[in-house]
Amino acid sequence: MKAQRAHQIVLEYLSKKDPSFELELVIEAGRTIRRPYGWIVFYNSKKYLEGDSHAALYGNGPLVVLIDGRVIQLGTGGLFENRVAVFEEKLFTCSCHSPQMTSPGVLCYGLRRARRIPHPRRPGSGPL
Repeated sequence: MKAQRAHQIVLEYLSKKDPSFELELVIEAGRTIRRPYGWIVFYNSKKYLEGDSHAALYGNGPLVVLIDGRVIQLGTGGLFENRVAVFEEKLFTCSCHSPQMTSPGVLCYGLRRARRIPHPRRPGSGPL
């Protein structure tokens, strides 16, 4: 998937999230980050990016677009690098490693299927 497709997915996701929202939302294309599992995409209001500091969005953490098109909110608390590290740890933690983490396991499974990465617990399978 290319960055432009990830941007399109984010804009579609945001338009469905709150159709009554009055500010036009745009992608901060220069801040988009490529990762092995997809893209990390930042967004804000168009007015804010044009210089109106009163139009800044709050609580609009970046969105992750996985290679299969799923969108996941990264959140806004703490340092960005720490949020990405926690997300990636959960993403690559399969539910077979930790039964309490079924949601990340689903992500892990979906990513393995999409990228044809072998299961870590099967004999003869390589590393994630």
